[in-house]
Amino acid sequence: MVAIVMIAGVVTVPMMARSFEGSRLRMSTRALVRMHRWARSRAVLEQRALRLEIDPETGRMQILTGRSAPEDDDPRSTAVRRVRSVEEGIDIAEVRVGDDPAVEDGPVRIRYTPGGRCDSFSVILRDSEGHEMTVAVDGVAGKAVIE
Repeated sequence: MVAIVMIAGVVTVPMMARSFEGSRLRMSTRALVRMHRWARSRAVLEQRALRLEIDPETGRMQILTGRSAPEDDDPRSTAVRRVRSVEEGIDIAEVRVGDDPAVEDGPVRIRYTPGGRCDSFSVILRDSEGHEMTVAVDGVAGKAVIE
């Protein structure tokens, strides 16, 4: 009887670990989509420009108010509205804005207008086993698609 329980444990523990890793990837993907939706809806409701800033190095996503010019790094002109991070063990593998090549270093800023538009963008999230999920956002319609 003990041997059967041990064999069952040896088989199910690796499956549960993979399932947990996949769960963290899905949770991080959903967090990114929620941040996008929140930024878009707040920009429209408040009639003000917002930015979603994604930092691939730290895994941090934050929504900022204030000036929307990418070169404006003056902390006095910016307020952080919401902050989330990807789950532990999940990396932001790539961020693309519009048709530009993937950003290599530093945070990426996605602009949201009071009219509900944003920069089209895509983000690839990767877990420690190499599994990936991509979030692609259409800037005009605002629709986020998870692939």
